[in-house]
Amino acid sequence: MLNMTWIPKLMAVATVAAVGLWTVDADAQQRGTAEVPVQVGVGPTGSMLASPVVDGEVGWGGALFDDQPVHSGLRLDVTAVIDSDLVDRHPRLVPGQYRSQIQQMGEVRYRPGVLAAIPSSLHLSPPIGDAQAWGATWSLIGVGLAPISEPFRLSAGASLIGTLMYIGSESVEAPYFFARPGIEINIDLEVPVTERFLISLGWASQFHAPPQPLSENLIAAGSFDQHSLWHISQFYVQGHFRIPYSYSYGR
Repeated sequence: MLNMTWIPKLMAVATVAAVGLWTVDADAQQRGTAEVPVQVGVGPTGSMLASPVVDGEVGWGGALFDDQPVHSGLRLDVTAVIDSDLVDRHPRLVPGQYRSQIQQMGEVRYRPGVLAAIPSSLHLSPPIGDAQAWGATWSLIGVGLAPISEPFRLSAGASLIGTLMYIGSESVEAPYFFARPGIEINIDLEVPVTERFLISLGWASQFHAPPQPLSENLIAAGSFDQHSLWHISQFYVQGHFRIPYSYSYGR
């Protein structure tokens, strides 16, 4: 079996290196070293390729949903955690205009743009009957808010996304490739188990445009209905590992 223990360490190095572009204060005159936690999350997902239906009762519908209600996959997350305690110990780590904001909020999760190359979701759903789905979703840029941070963290966010997926199903034209930009809205409940291990449960709704008809190719534009693919719902569970990384800042 391949040794994959190097992956979190590589992600940590890439994250903190990119964070440096944002965190180093331009007028810093002193050197320092801060231990910045880098949080790496991974866990299983269940995705529904379905349109919201409000016709007598609220639910999910569409030919793809009827072929197979849930498709499996993985959700990935890599962020640097900048909290008020870290800012108090290393004030020059963060530009002056952001220090008071972080101290008021208590904690900021920062995902550098360089990590946009890492998919936020992998769609890994082998054939069950006649349905399968393979592909990825990338989170390009996003914002979030955590109204509750103790003793658990409840957050909501929105991000611009891009999805590329191959779908094999009786209800689509073969081969069916789906490629669309979109917006994801998600809610996440994160519970600390230990100081460096956390578990989160979440739900995400992904809205893509323009809708892609199930019976046509990539360039076709359909309607926001059950005859096109435009909405993907996803529930997930993630384990998060906090990896401390020593980062030197200042001139």
